Amino acid sequence: MTLKVGNEAVTSDVAVPALVYAMRNGARIINLSWGAQYIEIESFNDELDNAYENFNCLIFASAGNEDTAQIAWPARHHKVISIGATKLNCELDNFNPATGLAVIEDRARWRIFPVGNPEYFVQRGSNYANELDLVTPMYHYFCAPNSYEDYIHNFVGTSGASAFASGVAALILSANPCLLNYEVVEILKSTADKIDTENGNYDINGHSIYYGYGRINAYQAVLAALDKLGEPAETITTNTTFDTRRRYSGNITIEDGATLTITSILYMDADKKVIVKPGGKLIIDGGTITTACLEPWQGIEVQGNPHQAQLPAYQGIVQV
Repeated sequence: MTLKVGNEAVTSDVAVPALVYAMRNGARIINLSWGAQYIEIESFNDELDNAYENFNCLIFASAGNEDTAQIAWPARHHKVISIGATKLNCELDNFNPATGLAVIEDRARWRIFPVGNPEYFVQRGSNYANELDLVTPMYHYFCAPNSYEDYIHNFVGTSGASAFASGVAALILSANPCLLNYEVVEILKSTADKIDTENGNYDINGHSIYYGYGRINAYQAVLAALDKLGEPAETITTNTTFDTRRRYSGNITIEDGATLTITSILYMDADKKVIVKPGGKLIIDGGTITTACLEPWQGIEVQGNPHQAQLPAYQGIVQV
């Protein structure tokens, strides 16, 4: 779905309802190819948290094109994947007379600057900072003849890069729809290519302020998604609480004398179930059991002895 939130400026009375509409109508991936350096909309921040935590949404946003050491909002929000832009191999021509722009070649980060101080251009480049997560190649259309008159001219820089990253996330989910949003993020980061290692200044965790965790590698990410499983089958033998989101690719069995309390969201893969054995207890205390898969999970199986009294010792118990 495509939701328009403004022409020049994004305001809370439009942006917040659009975000709520998207997540409540099944959007798994949300791309925000817009941003601002010095403002934030608090109500929008609240819904970003809601979309990520309660609706399993992946949220991408452009890092900004000001060529400065500050990531734009909402990309710098802690639940948003901030995307920067890199140059392409074909972008080696350093001057385009049609636009008066040149490409700076000192490193892989996308940057342009005005040549001859043209009236309508200022220096632009992919923003960088600790909050940057990943980068993707950016197809800037300054190389095309008369591109300044073309509508697509305005969709360049990190806005295009963020859309690119969102498309790769869609490929990942098409390969494995059961994945949770944080699992997709882990895949994107772990399979990204470390580019410009000479200038990137990657830290011990593999992060660079210029390139995040690297340039997205769609092929390797999809391969990793195919093999990505949730937690294996587990047998609960002592009182246990699930208070953070998690995904299981195997059954959960609650044994006699044990209680499993769910206060968050538990995702079960297709064809998996929660088994409550006689003497076991499942408490759903404000939590939810659901699936992110396209096929349904198999529900809760409460075991018991039909020949015995309906007492906890002989029957499994579910408390909602």
